[in-house]
Amino acid sequence: MGPQVLTNVQRMHLPTSVKELRSVLGLFNFCRLWIPAYSFRILPFRKYLKGNPPGYASVSLSQSDSTALECLMSDILQAPQLHLPNSCEPIYMYVFANAICWAAVATQQEGCIIGHFSGIFTPIEQAFTSCERNICACAASVEKLYSHMIVPSVIIYTSHDMPALLKSNTLHFVPARVGQCTAVLLRSHISFKGMPPTNPFNNLKDLLLFSAENHDCTSEEIPEELPFMGIVPVTDLQPSHVVIFSDGSQTETHTGFAVCQIDPDTKEIIQKKQYALPPDTSAQLAEIAAALEGFRLMNDKNGVLYTDSAYVTTTIHTNASKWHKRGFVTGKGTPLQHHDTILAIMEVLQERHNKGLKTSCEWVKAHQHNVTDIVAYGNQIVDELAKQTTNPLTIFVQTRAKKYLSTSNPFAPIRVMQESATSAETDKWVANECSHYYHNNEPPYIWMHPSGVPALPIGECHLLAHQLHYGSHMPTNDLINTIREMYWCPDLKDICKAVVNTCNVCFTNTSHQTPRIPPDSKACWPLQRMAYQFHGHGNSLQRIQVGDLVYKRNFTRSRWDQPIYSGPFKIQQLSPTAVLLENHGTWIHLRDCLPCPSVFPTSSPPP
Repeated sequence: MGPQVLTNVQRMHLPTSVKELRSVLGLFNFCRLWIPAYSFRILPFRKYLKGNPPGYASVSLSQSDSTALECLMSDILQAPQLHLPNSCEPIYMYVFANAICWAAVATQQEGCIIGHFSGIFTPIEQAFTSCERNICACAASVEKLYSHMIVPSVIIYTSHDMPALLKSNTLHFVPARVGQCTAVLLRSHISFKGMPPTNPFNNLKDLLLFSAENHDCTSEEIPEELPFMGIVPVTDLQPSHVVIFSDGSQTETHTGFAVCQIDPDTKEIIQKKQYALPPDTSAQLAEIAAALEGFRLMNDKNGVLYTDSAYVTTTIHTNASKWHKRGFVTGKGTPLQHHDTILAIMEVLQERHNKGLKTSCEWVKAHQHNVTDIVAYGNQIVDELAKQTTNPLTIFVQTRAKKYLSTSNPFAPIRVMQESATSAETDKWVANECSHYYHNNEPPYIWMHPSGVPALPIGECHLLAHQLHYGSHMPTNDLINTIREMYWCPDLKDICKAVVNTCNVCFTNTSHQTPRIPPDSKACWPLQRMAYQFHGHGNSLQRIQVGDLVYKRNFTRSRWDQPIYSGPFKIQQLSPTAVLLENHGTWIHLRDCLPCPSVFPTSSPPP
């Protein structure tokens, strides 16, 4: 350390602003090779810089922080001289770690210090066990050692068995982290030894509040403060336990999930629940939400939940406790996805454990189609129930009955829809021979058409037509036939035609012929259009004028999913067969133009 640095440290005073604090920490960072456990000792000062405050903001250090800052200054002034590494001799590195930080010191030739290294664990690493954190600490210390000097051979002293840990299958690392740590630590010139009881660097233990001792990492583990999920193997359950199946389903436009309880002996569905979720819901959230509802469906009984989602089983058995420990944040500090649902599952499982109830969660292979095996059969049943939730017709019914299908009376949601009908609509139903129908002679009744389908109010028919046409953009006749199979409405044709004609996607991407004026048509209301009866001219009248808006055919269209028409554009000049559009230098034939829908009373303009 140069004399200029020591002079700057001697002249340093307690910072009173953010700018001064950053200057002090910057000088400390330059001297970090001389400071034992540097990363852990500057943690108290990070809170003053949280949120990136401006440099002129004032800083008032607490008494403990002022004392810690003075101790850092004193350690820098009294720091021993670092020795230059000898490339012909091995380097001895002592690695320590706590739940937040790690620290290491590299030495040579009977305690001659080469440098101090330290770092802070990421939120993901903080959720690891002590053995796993020590692997990360050793890998990080070796990488920092390589970045500062040429390393002939390294002997690492640690309280954990690194080679046995990396070769075991008990780690909760992802394969990428296992490969990275293995590539760094398991090298021919790196060896590991147990931490000696007495060593010249026990002061790092005191700085890190370190208390771990040597132990066999393959057979025992230091106790961790991980919340207990209460999950037991299915073999520990009594024969009278309940069997629950859960599954999620997702299509391009809809997402939902289902849970059901099945009797293992009779294979009868005891109870079921089907939920429709918002269209932008992910498949993972649907699966984890299904598991939550499945655990709630067990009530106060021992039970097992079967799911074909590896994400659910891995979350419940392994990841949920670690995510909870680190506050449900990612390595970048952002909130973890679906953390509220995962936390709700942990609360339900903890509540069941406190009541003395046993819960199991097992993975089952999907789509086995084996009716003899109750597990495969139940998964097949719940898969069909989940797929029903992605059907627009099912979703439409569910939204009228608290988003789930009634298990006691399947016509109850339809009755809720029919209650919105006006007296004029019910009179029209009666005129069309609709009558009351009771399910198993139990109320409530519904209005049933002689064709065998329920009657649907006009307002509900509009909603259903929009819901069906939104995802598929089916043509008018297909939309009419689809609804007619499920419901009856006297104005069904007009409603479906209006929905399709006002769909901007269908209007833009589907070729239409220009509507023609009937030969003897009369004038419409003012400011819309005028039709004059010139006998002998018939359909030859021009229906667009200068200043109107039209759509122009895309002549450069190269793919089928690209719009056929673009615009609208304003007409500047008009001839009997062509138009000159605004910002266009060439004339365009009338057959390649489509009048804007706002000209006609039967359509609405696109956005």
